[in-house]
Amino acid sequence: MNHRRQLQIVDNLLCSIIGDDVVFPRYSELQKYLLPEGVRVSRFTPPTNLRLTIEGAEIREERPVIQCAIWCTGKNSRTKLSLDKITNTDIFVDEGKVIRINAPSLLGTLELLKESNVEDLDNVTLRQYVDIVRNDSMEVVDYSTLQNISLNQLKDIMGPVNSSIFEGTPYDFQMEGIRWMWLLCKEELGLILGDEMGLGKTFQIIFLFCLFKERLNKPSLVVCPATLVKNWSAEINKFAPNLKIYEHKGPHRSGSTEYIKGHDVVITSYDTLIASQGELQYVIGPIEWSLVILDEAQAIKNPEARRSMVVKQLNSISRIAVTGTPLENRVTDVWSLFDYSLPGFLGDLEGFEQRFPNTVDSATRLERAITPFILRRLICDVKDDLPERIDMIHGIELREAEREQYLQYIDDITDGGGPDTIGLSQIQKLRVYCTHPNIYQPDFELEDFSKFIRLIELLSEVRERRQKAVIFTSFTGMIDRLCNFIPSHFHHSDATLNPLIDYIDGRNSSSALDIIERFGEKEGFAVLALNPRAAGTGLTITAANHVFHYNPEWNPALTAQATARVHRIGQDHTVIAHSMYCRDTIEDSMMNTQDFKRELFTASIHGVQGDAGDEEALMRAALGIGEE
Repeated sequence: MNHRRQLQIVDNLLCSIIGDDVVFPRYSELQKYLLPEGVRVSRFTPPTNLRLTIEGAEIREERPVIQCAIWCTGKNSRTKLSLDKITNTDIFVDEGKVIRINAPSLLGTLELLKESNVEDLDNVTLRQYVDIVRNDSMEVVDYSTLQNISLNQLKDIMGPVNSSIFEGTPYDFQMEGIRWMWLLCKEELGLILGDEMGLGKTFQIIFLFCLFKERLNKPSLVVCPATLVKNWSAEINKFAPNLKIYEHKGPHRSGSTEYIKGHDVVITSYDTLIASQGELQYVIGPIEWSLVILDEAQAIKNPEARRSMVVKQLNSISRIAVTGTPLENRVTDVWSLFDYSLPGFLGDLEGFEQRFPNTVDSATRLERAITPFILRRLICDVKDDLPERIDMIHGIELREAEREQYLQYIDDITDGGGPDTIGLSQIQKLRVYCTHPNIYQPDFELEDFSKFIRLIELLSEVRERRQKAVIFTSFTGMIDRLCNFIPSHFHHSDATLNPLIDYIDGRNSSSALDIIERFGEKEGFAVLALNPRAAGTGLTITAANHVFHYNPEWNPALTAQATARVHRIGQDHTVIAHSMYCRDTIEDSMMNTQDFKRELFTASIHGVQGDAGDEEALMRAALGIGEE
């Protein structure tokens, strides 16, 4: 008489049910049971592995959740399995065959979910997803299924995100980015904001500052290069004038934590933050920030640099690394950024380097894991939402030493008379000095001037996109220095990253068309240094889509004509026009003069549309007939 229990199939699993008891046998115990009719065991079928897949995502109770599933991945079967069932067995049935689950794969999957506190695969929070990725040493997760999560699908159910203190109108793509970042921030998660230059990264961040102010009323912190501190202040004052701002910089900065906490947004530089151990330990470190922003976050790509280690000690609810170039040289660049924005997400550095060596295959696998936490849009992706031209103003804050040198130079050229005695003969010298002190002082290193450093940072992003730029400067000495520096600094074995560099000014204007043709034919990164008077009219340079006005001109029309060499009919890409100047110098005064001249032009030159009403107005003016 056969005393073996009869098994039945429930949800692809074999089980024996007696009363209220349910028994799930193991593969090694099958001989103790009678299999259902038509089910067979093949001792030659290799065991299958398990993979965790992402099925989709949605918003539930104003929180994003991810739906996951467990699938077998053997050659002989692809079946979805339920978590509560495989906890008790290592076999399932597929098309009449008993399929055995690989023991290490089963144990690894269950341990991964346990370590990540996941009990319901249909309701995985972003926090739990982060823990899954962090703990996924056996690569259980099938990251290719991340494509099942679509930001476009989520944006419609995220609900509106409003701020009563933000004074600006975001484009649709910017609002989508703000919503997504706010969702992550609410989950106490961080991210990388890697939008391409010109898409308004600062604008979106300021909206987040307003949301944190209205919801939590805790201060936020911006850490940026010293040259950008004033830029951040100006942008915040422009779009959120009700936020209370404090620039934490200079020798007279406050040492009072309570005073600093009394502001909505505190802006400081990397150099200030690492100026002394006491700065972090007693001043900035004790504050619990709502949001910490690292601007130009590629500054921490070296994990062993002091600035990298210091910013990672800041205490905050959420962190955002802002950079247009998340990966510059090695995949460890990305590790360092994530070690700041999502600590522990990619494990420790040693384990990361073993798991992701510096290869294209590793970069591909890494991208699948980190995609949900990098907001990255390109101009070509959102072009329909943008004007054809984007104007960006870069006001460069000089370091204290640079400011002292500038004032000393004024004393030198005025025989000690100081700023109040500057005459026409000295103004041009100051303009040249602000272009680069090296032109007058050869011992001043090129890479030791804040304005030049900022230009190279911006060109690095142009290079990353394999795009082209023109740089307008009125001074031959600066053109020569650009032509000498850029080829060596940006040299690369990849021809599309290795720059073509050329120039057009009064010395070679007769060859301008040939130079522009070579510039257009170059594949990838290329730079033209141009004098706006020699190359600002009569030329078409639509191969470029970045224009840099490296030093201001007195006449804004000259600048506009120069930009029009690139921003004109035949241009297939959105043009980004960058205007650069040194704050609190002669260039600052020139920028103010330009603004005044533009206002005069706008007020006096309106133009006509050429319709019937304009014809009537023309006749009235010609005949001296006034309005009745």
